Amino acid sequence: MTHSSERFEAALGRSAVYRFLSNLFVYPDADVWSALYGELTDHAADALASLGWPVGGFEPLRSTLLKTSRELFEAEYVSVFGHTAAGRVPPYEARYGPRHLFQETVCLADVAGFYQAFGLETAHACRERPDHIAVELEFVHALAVKEAYALENGWMEQADLCQEAQREFLKDHLARWAPSFLRRLTAAVDGGFFEQVAEVTAACLAADLRSVGVSMPCNDLEIAEVTFEPGGSNFSCAAETAEPSSLSDCAACSEPTRPPDPSADPSADTSAGRRRKWDDTQDRRVAGSRNARSVGGAGSSMGSGKARPHGGGEGEGGLPPKLRRLPRAER
Repeated sequence: MTHSSERFEAALGRSAVYRFLSNLFVYPDADVWSALYGELTDHAADALASLGWPVGGFEPLRSTLLKTSRELFEAEYVSVFGHTAAGRVPPYEARYGPRHLFQETVCLADVAGFYQAFGLETAHACRERPDHIAVELEFVHALAVKEAYALENGWMEQADLCQEAQREFLKDHLARWAPSFLRRLTAAVDGGFFEQVAEVTAACLAADLRSVGVSMPCNDLEIAEVTFEPGGSNFSCAAETAEPSSLSDCAACSEPTRPPDPSADPSADTSAGRRRKWDDTQDRRVAGSRNARSVGGAGSSMGSGKARPHGGGEGEGGLPPKLRRLPRAER
């Protein structure tokens, strides 16, 4: 097996794992439950074996899935996450981190900006915010499919762009808050199905972060509760106002994030700069909102290859997608 084919198989495997994980965190309607009961879990098992990730809790979770009814799964889901963002364990990135008035707005804008750079937005059928754990996991799945499709067609530069985007999204978002969310989830449920879900998700995320060279932050983020205080609201930078105790002393976490310098080169290593670079490559058929169709897009010609398009419209395997392609007029 060549280096390129190994990378292709790894991209496909990662896409299957992230798709499985994503659907563990959405409301378990009949379609989701049917897919988890069958093909999603089977594909994830094959992918984990191929990737060689040490996820010892997967088989117990698989066994629980086979023995648990959808009604029990649904009841536990509602008990843990509720019907609003103020549930016991909020599955939203913007709820985690230093308390600051504009934290949620900045976080949502940055996550949505990543999606838009690849011609995606949250699907209408999903009815979730872009920073929901399931949507962010599906975005990594979509990028992995795009990478695999580019590799299958010999588009190495485009495949590298998709790989870089995955690494940056993991570093800036999922690696930053998901470990804290999963630890809180484990503590809140104290046994049961979602403790297994948290264990498997944490193990998969840790293994993938090691594989792509992203450090796992060691600080535990608190749930942010922003309140408006007339005459005393804080409009300064969140990083500058964070209490010292909320920042870790380790090398990976010791430097608080600073706002970008407005006079800096737009191609600098900032989220906006990286997205501009990806958007500037849209004529190369992979990373760019106008050409999302070209790599696994709806209406693209996939031939008989193994890399399949990320779900649009009805979604893959009958599942409603959590992300959809932007209408052509908005690209």
